[in-house]
Amino acid sequence: NLYKTADIVLFPIAKQGGVLAPLVMICAGITIIVSEDMETASLIKNNNIGIVTNDYAHSLIEIYKEQSKYKQQATQAAKFIKKNLSWKAFAERMLEAYKEALKMHNR
Repeated sequence: NLYKTADIVLFPIAKQGGVLAPLVMICAGITIIVSEDMETASLIKNNNIGIVTNDYAHSLIEIYKEQSKYKQQATQAAKFIKKNLSWKAFAERMLEAYKEALKMHNR
C-alpha cells in the first residue's frame, strides 16, 4: 500500500534498487522512469512499460502534463508483468520447454 501512494518512481542510477525494484513498482501500478544504464532498461523500453531516459526533468514534466495517459500506461504495464513475468508464466514456459525437449529426446 505504501508503494501505491506514489505517482512516479525515479531510478536514476544503473544499480539503484536492483533489477526487480522497477518491476515491483510497475506491479503496483506506478509510472516508472529508469536510467538508460539500468539492467532492465531494454525490457522496459521494448515493452513500453515505463520510461527509459537520462533526461529526468523532461520526463517528470511530461508525466504530470499527461497524467491520465501515463496512468493508463502503468495499468497496462502491470498487466504485462503479470502475464509475462510472473512465476506462474515462468513455470508454464519452462514446463512447455521441458515437454518439447522430452519429445525431441524420444524421437
